[in-house]
Amino acid sequence: MFSAGGVALLALVSGCSLSLAAPEAQRHAFASGAVFGALLYVGTLFGAMLATRNLAPPSVGTGGPRAIVPLRSYWRNAPFRRLLCVIAVQAALVPLFQRALPFFGQAVLADASWAGPALLTVTIAQSLALPGWMMLARRWTSRRIAMTAYGMTILAMVGMTVMPIGLWGTGMLTLLGVSMGGMNLAIWALLTETVQQSMAAGTQEEGTPVGLFLAVLKGAAAAGNLLFGAIVAAGTVRLPGQNGTEVELVPLSATILPVLGSVLALALLAMGSRRAPPA
Repeated sequence: MFSAGGVALLALVSGCSLSLAAPEAQRHAFASGAVFGALLYVGTLFGAMLATRNLAPPSVGTGGPRAIVPLRSYWRNAPFRRLLCVIAVQAALVPLFQRALPFFGQAVLADASWAGPALLTVTIAQSLALPGWMMLARRWTSRRIAMTAYGMTILAMVGMTVMPIGLWGTGMLTLLGVSMGGMNLAIWALLTETVQQSMAAGTQEEGTPVGLFLAVLKGAAAAGNLLFGAIVAAGTVRLPGQNGTEVELVPLSATILPVLGSVLALALLAMGSRRAPPA
């Protein structure tokens, strides 16, 4: 919810900045927002450092020194390997619509400042949906919640492609926010389950799989940012043919790539459910 609150602040700043008519005023507004965001980021790091300064170090078991587990053994763990693939797809492709909101608004609605209210709608829906997903998690498995959330994302993106304006568009943005809350909750729950299963099997390492998970998440997010930058730089492409039509890549890929990422994540989770041993 704190993460969603940060995104909401970003939505407000971007909406106010893009609503300014003068380019110079927009640049100053974005620069001021970036500095303020950086100060908040540094403040959270210092807050975390202060909050954990008195924590006791982890106790070492009585069975002697821990054996170092080779990194390749984690890749041989099929559930953990599948989870890394899911988070890579999710971090790289699914959030591309949120990154492209100003470009999507300018291309489809001729209003780049639409990104601010749109992102705010997604964020509020994500925050308000979290208690519901938490209650649902008491009855459903984490895999089922994740698959439901990815399915909702596909519906939201298809809906935004068909009609992104009016009450329908607002409803699709709300559905997207609800699905983002579910998938983010489920993916961390799946990580916890995987680590607990490994520790139950005799592995004493806990930080390494979490570190690998975070490394894949951050690396995939960076790859997604590079992909989005390449799409923005490409601009428009001309379709083959004598009377080839020019197609803008940003509004088209803003919905297609999240759908592709959700389909891939669904396929990976479905493979895991088929291969899982019966309870």
